[in-house]
Amino acid sequence: MSMIDTVRSQMMEAMKNKDKTRKDALSMLLSALKNKAIDKRADLTEAEEFEVVKREIRQTKVSCNQIHNLGEYKKHCYLCQ
Repeated sequence: MSMIDTVRSQMMEAMKNKDKTRKDALSMLLSALKNKAIDKRADLTEAEEFEVVKREIRQTKVSCNQIHNLGEYKKHCYLCQ
């Protein structure tokens, strides 16, 4: 089972459980994985999939830090809600 399939099934589970935060995070990850596969015009290798996941984690942390520096985390940081 590819990581895209795994993320998709976990996103469906989050939707069934009405877990909006988890669904949104998985949706962003799924989009990033699909975009990378489209850019490559082939299926991603396991290493490429993990690189996409690491990049998304890094971008999320940077965004979270920026939101906290602005003092807007109560409204906009879904990781802190």
